[in-house]
Amino acid sequence: MSSLARQRGAALMAMLAVLILGAAWWAVTALSTPVDRTASERLHNARILQEAKSALLGYVAHRAAMTSENNPGRLPCPEALGFIGTANEGIASPNCTLPAVGRLPWRTLGLDKWRDIAGEPLWYVVSPAWALSNSTVPPLTTFINSNSTGQLTLDGGADVVALIIAPGRPLQISASAGCTARVQRRTTPSPAIDLRDYHDCDNATSPADPAFERTGPADTCHDQGLVVPGAEMLPGIEAAVAWRFEQQIAPILRNVYSGVKPAPDGSWPADPALPFAATFADPSTSSFKGANATFGGLLPLTYSTDPATGIDCNPVGDARCDPNFVLWRTGAPAPTITGPNIVAGSETCSVSADQKTVTCSFRATYLAVAPAQTTFTISHRATNVGMSLRQLDTTVAMNGVLAAGRTASGVLNNDGSATIAVDGTTEVAPPGNLIGALLEGLLCGLGGLGGLLFDCATHTVSVPIAVLADHPLVQNSAATNPQHWFLRNGWHQVSYYAVAPTIAPAGAAPRSCVSGGNCLSVAFRNPGNTQRGLLVISGRTLNSAARPNGTLTDWLEGTNCDLAAGPPPNCAPDTAFAARTPPLMINRTFNDRVAVIDSNF
Repeated sequence: MSSLARQRGAALMAMLAVLILGAAWWAVTALSTPVDRTASERLHNARILQEAKSALLGYVAHRAAMTSENNPGRLPCPEALGFIGTANEGIASPNCTLPAVGRLPWRTLGLDKWRDIAGEPLWYVVSPAWALSNSTVPPLTTFINSNSTGQLTLDGGADVVALIIAPGRPLQISASAGCTARVQRRTTPSPAIDLRDYHDCDNATSPADPAFERTGPADTCHDQGLVVPGAEMLPGIEAAVAWRFEQQIAPILRNVYSGVKPAPDGSWPADPALPFAATFADPSTSSFKGANATFGGLLPLTYSTDPATGIDCNPVGDARCDPNFVLWRTGAPAPTITGPNIVAGSETCSVSADQKTVTCSFRATYLAVAPAQTTFTISHRATNVGMSLRQLDTTVAMNGVLAAGRTASGVLNNDGSATIAVDGTTEVAPPGNLIGALLEGLLCGLGGLGGLLFDCATHTVSVPIAVLADHPLVQNSAATNPQHWFLRNGWHQVSYYAVAPTIAPAGAAPRSCVSGGNCLSVAFRNPGNTQRGLLVISGRTLNSAARPNGTLTDWLEGTNCDLAAGPPPNCAPDTAFAARTPPLMINRTFNDRVAVIDSNF
């Protein structure tokens, strides 16, 4: 044997010895420190579970800020079963039966296909009311706002919105309390994947129930999960909703009673005006009717018409419905009608007993060769316009008035009423007999040459209160309100509305506020003393109080609930607000969000 061959043999023997010693060391270490190996495995799982949780929180907050999302805050469903094993694996199902248990939709969340220490993809559980249900596509079965809680439980603990689970290795589970005997088998995943082969005991209920456990009998439960509670999910959603309110709803709200939509149209004065607030009360039962000289409370969102039928809404089941809140005023001053051809002293106007119609009769002259019609303007006051959100609608039926050429305008008065002027043209009066025509001419003062050149006719016209139609913002209907997500998800029930007194109807025209003076102010916002109107979106309850309720201290914190302005527990915010309060935030006792409706800059 050559020297080179002997050297190679010795080297191989040395390498074999090293391998044997290494294997022995590993075996001894594994046997002597089993807890350390278990801890290492759980640490690996914990890292990827936390990354998945962060991705889920970010995904939900991002989608909530999308202007196309009608259910801000909804979670994605688990991975679509039909995509498992295909190029689309990891994409969430568009809807699911809740509570939903399935594999984490890693591709939808923008993640890699992470696996736990046993090489298994992560699983995922979604709470009822937090994703699109199979039974109600596309809306959620309920809604998501700051009062929402997770409906899953973990070890009996409540408010679990989602769970992310590392399933671990398959087990042979023996029958015991809470456990059904099963030998878990994990073949190539397919649409027939069975959650009972990945989850253990109480976590393997099929169909899934909302109760989950961390532990079970020995060697029967080793699911390692990470909780996503509502307390962690909601802050990102609330921030997104506040931003969307400023971008989508505030521009509409500040133009309801300002004729700048977005170009001046003459329907209302162009100076800024925002309605009075509704007195703060339990939002779940409030009528949301604004009140005179009320500058802070709930948004004035009462409505009068059923958008599906176009007739009066039914107050049963919805306190916001009141067909008789905005009406024509009775008593003095009476309605007036003017026009270039109206015979002075011939006009009479009245308001119907139900205050829903103004009717005027009058005589008017016209050239004998022209149609028997004339132009006119009816003016009268309507109550409570500045305590609600209304828009002028000249397309409604008006007796005796041509549909073409109608216009309307309004001016808010200091008491919240509005003076409405409707311009129109009468329908052509039917021809009368000779004696009637002569009598009309005499009543109109036509005689001699005037009787030859002019004729006279009596007209009756009416204007319904429906000319002040519900503004789309008060309708919880996608067909009539493109921003219906705000009402549909009940965000108006967790929001406090404030308006600078000089911008409300009580302000003197032209309405304005002075920056740093009588405008609202918002600390930690730049500029912070120029706000004409704002909305404070309350975060979830911080004092464990059951909400909804009518106690404002259970909704707002710090400067936003100024106890010096009113006796507790019903604090009365003034004109000073705050976007954040650092000392309170450090102690987790402040979570309000401020959305500005309008400002001087």
